[in-house]
Amino acid sequence: MNRITGILYISCFLVILNTACRQPQFFGHEDDYFRQVDNQINHSIQTSSVEPSVSKDRENCIKGIPQRVIDTNVITDADYKQIDFTGYEKIILPTGDRLLIINWGCSTYNLTFRFETSRFGTDTGKIKFWYSTLAQLLGLVEPVIKSPVNIRQGINKIHSFIKQDTIPVNFNIPLTISHDSVDSEIIFERAKVLADTAMRLDVTFSLKDYSP
Repeated sequence: MNRITGILYISCFLVILNTACRQPQFFGHEDDYFRQVDNQINHSIQTSSVEPSVSKDRENCIKGIPQRVIDTNVITDADYKQIDFTGYEKIILPTGDRLLIINWGCSTYNLTFRFETSRFGTDTGKIKFWYSTLAQLLGLVEPVIKSPVNIRQGINKIHSFIKQDTIPVNFNIPLTISHDSVDSEIIFERAKVLADTAMRLDVTFSLKDYSP
């Protein structure tokens, strides 16, 4: 039943994507979509072009070369760039929200989801609200993510965290999740105001005991 539900969810995602998301999903989008990150990527390209060799730390990196995590069988035009040992993927969601996924780390597998949205206001004081919003956004993309971290368990952990009353709910609180006897961590780093109606939500999943 869960498999059938998952297939139906992905099918619905495809239909929505084709009908509601018509504009190209490329780096350097005309409205300066993630321009700051693009500048960082371009700087990394220029820097790496003059370096004589890769550092020993990079040569000994156990995580290996980053791979795409967006299922390109579902979203065929997700844009991807790789700089050294960091991968960047961008898509515009059917809701109009924007997502940058950063695959980074060396001894630890890290996957950062950076959402930009203008649908929920800009009151950063509503911390539980932003946790709930983050869970909603992660739930939208979870069916099309192929990664060793368990996004669904992370979503469930967020819901449990905002319902408990033992630990004050705040940003930058490490939440531990377990999957197949392996512990990983999820941290909602911040909710940042970008403009009058735009917000940026950064969350990172980290998997310490990982070997590709």
